[in-house]
Amino acid sequence: MNTSVDIPLGAVQAPPQSFFFGPESRPLFGVLHRPTANLTAPFAVLMLSPWGAEDLSAHRALRGLAQSIAQQSYTCMRFDYDGCGDSYEPAPDDNLWPLWQQACIAAIDTLKQLTGLEHVVLVGMRLGALLAAEIAAQRADIAALVLMAPVRSGQAYLKELRMLGGAMAQGEAQPAHAVFAAGFTLNHATAQAIQAAKLPDVLKTHAVAVVDRDDMGIGRRWIDSLAVQGVHTVYSAEPGYPDMVLTAHKAKPALRMFDQVLEALRTFSWHQLEPHALRPSHAIKPRLQAHVRSDGYNVLEKVLPPFGPMGMAALRIEPGEGVSYSGRGILILNSSTERRIGPNRMWVGFARARAALGDIVIRLDMPGIGESQQDYPLGTNLVYPPDAIEHVAAFLKAQLHEHHSPRWAVLGLCSGAYHSYRLALAQRGIYHVFPINAFGFLPQDVQESDVWAHAALQFAVAQNASRNLIKPDRWIKLLRGQVNWRVIAQSFWGRVRGETLKNLLKAGRALKLIAPPELAREFRVLNKQGCRVHFVFATTDPGPAMLREALAYDSPTLFNKGPVTEDQIEGADHTFAGLAGRAQLFTHLHRRLDNWVLAPVQRSRLPQMADEPPWYEAPPSAPMSLFGTEFLPTNF
Repeated sequence: MNTSVDIPLGAVQAPPQSFFFGPESRPLFGVLHRPTANLTAPFAVLMLSPWGAEDLSAHRALRGLAQSIAQQSYTCMRFDYDGCGDSYEPAPDDNLWPLWQQACIAAIDTLKQLTGLEHVVLVGMRLGALLAAEIAAQRADIAALVLMAPVRSGQAYLKELRMLGGAMAQGEAQPAHAVFAAGFTLNHATAQAIQAAKLPDVLKTHAVAVVDRDDMGIGRRWIDSLAVQGVHTVYSAEPGYPDMVLTAHKAKPALRMFDQVLEALRTFSWHQLEPHALRPSHAIKPRLQAHVRSDGYNVLEKVLPPFGPMGMAALRIEPGEGVSYSGRGILILNSSTERRIGPNRMWVGFARARAALGDIVIRLDMPGIGESQQDYPLGTNLVYPPDAIEHVAAFLKAQLHEHHSPRWAVLGLCSGAYHSYRLALAQRGIYHVFPINAFGFLPQDVQESDVWAHAALQFAVAQNASRNLIKPDRWIKLLRGQVNWRVIAQSFWGRVRGETLKNLLKAGRALKLIAPPELAREFRVLNKQGCRVHFVFATTDPGPAMLREALAYDSPTLFNKGPVTEDQIEGADHTFAGLAGRAQLFTHLHRRLDNWVLAPVQRSRLPQMADEPPWYEAPPSAPMSLFGTEFLPTNF
């Protein structure tokens, strides 16, 4: 049996419902997957996700598993712990482990109220499996426990995280007494609490299934000890876990593990409980908005209805009570295929900080990504969906009409940088666009089938080779034949071609034989629309060199005097995993946005459709010459 997790929504289950639950002082974010029919079932299913980078990578796979569970006629709920995903942000020094236990209890109670069922099965993965086991040792309403790739103990888990953090730190000073791994941090109190956690010796549930990983699993010892106590147990070790927690755009569902989870649920349905009829009188309506008053924020977060034929999902973060609206709107797009929280969950706090200053911020999941509809006709897990800009432009246009204000900025990291830039060209009403660590600017830049022919990787290889010239161990590897010559040769030849083409274009422009590069012409279009482009790059990223190559123009006078600015963040990597680089990025973005002077809306010289609001264009100022065309600097 090979159960697919890429199931067309609506075929056998209703579209997922995002909502908030839990105490009003600490709202938690959840997603409910229901069967289409009002079927009776012996239990509902609550999924407990892994933490940190594992959660970010496995999100798509676990969402697919939840859909498969709903296909089997069980109501399934996913949720984000405190300080994770779209949930609220605790104080920096709070011990999160007991808060996560409380969040699980709140999720169980909410799921029972939503379904009218008396029993819940917990399905946990990695750290979520350890958390689920602790809850199952405390509550008698847990019908069964299903653990995927569980950790043996908190101590073993933290050891893994510290090894990962040490490998990825790149020399950055780590937070004192905290555990830092792949851009996520566990504070000292939380790390101590997890250190003491282990799989319980006694559970109150009478059925347990362990779907272990086949490479570094926990083995049968723990589950066999439960079997001796009379617990109905199921154990299997399956492949697929490592591929499920790769970088999000490379991650693949562990289908054989998921098959075992579904089989365990069917087994428990027959052996453990009789079906209970749903009790509508006990049902509650999910909350679609929540006040977040934590970590210095006072904002209102709203779940927007799925938008358009692709069912794009979004959260809108608005100024809270007593905070004046600034007139600015900010749209944040996905990075790669990571959901709208962004790498390292970086966009959650940033969005709340901007809303606390009076901005409206929308974190959007693009087609086929995150919580958006998954039956995307062009494929799943696509970094650059061909028609994504069309759908996002329609979404933004709807927001422009709803808020009666054209003053929006768009930002995105990596592939989100490309999409934000292309969106500014496609949709008027965008005043500022922030492409961060862009790997491409034109459509042809992101359609390269040969990965080593991509300019970004060629530049990265060249930069890495330059740094390694002074390292003796690298020369030893070279002499021993341990270096991939194909990669170096292809990258070198690609750079030779790129530099040659750039110089030919520069010469052609100087002689007025050819038109300005396509990218320069697009800058002119954006300037006429009153939009300014702010490129942001980590100093280690190949983006600046790629940008100049795309412009066939190597003079720094191009930037910061016209519609284009370029800033570089020292000591940051591509996804700003390091705390220092991330802080610099946020400081830079806040400064740019805070300096955005909102002049009164004036009549624009741009063509205006009858059903659109007027567009603001800055008053004329001294023009500058760029490739033989005039650019008018916009007010900033």
